[in-house]
Parts: sequence; C-alpha cells; structure tokens
Amino acid sequence: MAAATANEPVVIGDVVNHPAWRGQTQALNALGLRAAWSQAIKSADSRVIGVLALYFPTPRLPDPYHLRLAEVALPLCALALERETSRTVLQRLSLYDPLTGLPNRSLLYSQLEQAIDDMTLRGGQLAVMVI
Repeated sequence: MAAATANEPVVIGDVVNHPAWRGQTQALNALGLRAAWSQAIKSADSRVIGVLALYFPTPRLPDPYHLRLAEVALPLCALALERETSRTVLQRLSLYDPLTGLPNRSLLYSQLEQAIDDMTLRGGQLAVMVI
C-alpha cells in the first residue's frame, strides 16, 4: 500500500525481495536502493499533501534516529508545502480576478513593463492599444 493512502508509515526493509517492488529489481539495483520507508505528509486539515520517503543502499529497518528524523521532518514538510500553496494562491489572487479568472490590471501593468523593458534592451519600438 502506498504511503499516501496508508494511515501509518510504510516500511520495506528489503525492496528487492518485497512483492510490491517486483519487476523493478533491475532499476533498484542500478540506483543502489535496498530499503524504503515512507509516510504521508498531511495538512492541518488531515489532507495528504505529499510523501516523505527515505531510501537506503542496504536492507534495513528504521532505527530510533531515523524514526525521530521523520517525526521532526513531517510537520516541517507540511508547513513548507502549505506555505507554498498559500503563496501560489495569493499570487494568483493578486494577478487574476477571483470571479472571472481573467487577468487584472496588475498583471497588465506587469506584462506591459516587461514588454517595454524588452524593447528598450533590443532597441525596438512598442505600441500599446487600449480598447
């Protein structure tokens, strides 16, 4: 079962001999991967927003250090992913009308400024027609 759908960590101590990884042995050997541990990264409202995965070159189970590492990293990863999502939403709201989804005046000015800068560097001419 994939970590994104499991409610608990997925620990595979030897991926080469695990049925879920059958058929991928050649690729795993080429990458030097033998153990995989993964756990879902969940948002504040418990939605799965990513997966934290650790891979190792030798068959093994998690030790206390790696369990603690995952325990500390999961909320930090969730925070970073949620922050990036919020940043993307805010950027979209600043450049597009929320009702129609059409570009707004801020985006027009930004693109116009970029076009003027490009033409200035190229020594070209630019005309703007506003309807």
